[in-house]
Amino acid sequence: MQVAYTSSRPQISYEINVLRLSDLPEYSSKVFQLGDISFVQDVKYFGYLDDKITPYKEKVILTEITSYFDTPDKDIIKVQNYKTQFDDLFQRIAAATQNLEFAEGKYARAASIVNSDGTIKSAVIQNTFDTNKDLVYGAQNESATIDNTGITVTDNADAAKQVKVTSGGVFVTNDGGMTWRNAIRGDGISTDLLTAGRINTE
Repeated sequence: MQVAYTSSRPQISYEINVLRLSDLPEYSSKVFQLGDISFVQDVKYFGYLDDKITPYKEKVILTEITSYFDTPDKDIIKVQNYKTQFDDLFQRIAAATQNLEFAEGKYARAASIVNSDGTIKSAVIQNTFDTNKDLVYGAQNESATIDNTGITVTDNADAAKQVKVTSGGVFVTNDGGMTWRNAIRGDGISTDLLTAGRINTE
């Protein structure tokens, strides 16, 4: 509505003959550039304010400058009181549409795992269990040691990766035990170490 109101104003273009005085010291600051904003009083097109006395000042943008260096009194400045507001609006709408189209694949993937009543499809849950089962039964190259520090499980193919189970929780390392990170404690799971999967915060 705001764009429609602004764009409902009469679209007027002016070509104004001007005398370029910017070369004179006292007018050195009077230099106009493309894109400058100014105001035009024209009671014929824009009328007066509500007091019927003060002329209405129409906001304009400077869109064209024609300079004649040898005859500065023939310079022409073109101003207009409109911008491509609807074009800008539609560009924003198009950008939002592209974002939605980009996200459509994500929505489709999410919809594929959820039933119409909001519950997760049983096949998805079963696949998750199957994946975990494969990780458990597929571990054929492991070694485990038990001592007074707990149970330590090491990947023989990559000894830097170890998991230690103690009364304080489950700890993991990827540098051969130089540093350990607490993955699971008695009061919960450390979210700092979550790497992948599905999380329902409810």
